[in-house]
Amino acid sequence: MAMTQGVKSIYMLKRTTSEKVLLSLSFLATVTIAPFMLLRWLNGDITLAIINGIISITAVIFFIFIYTTRKVNFAQNLFAVFLVVGAGHHFH
Repeated sequence: MAMTQGVKSIYMLKRTTSEKVLLSLSFLATVTIAPFMLLRWLNGDITLAIINGIISITAVIFFIFIYTTRKVNFAQNLFAVFLVVGAGHHFH
């Protein structure tokens, strides 16, 4: 225990509300969209499976970016654009 005294763990950092919201959104986006990627692939809808895969991978990248850098303002803007573009393919 004495060895860890004074060492801040990345897991124990206090997060702002914005960080928590963005981390939660990116996690939920990954968890909810990834299964549809597999289902669409198995049903032969390869194009939408690839789109869902890209959305899931991008959400994971956002999670990692926010978790490690804590740059919320930049991530908020990118995440908003990402969600608009991701949702836009459903309207065609």
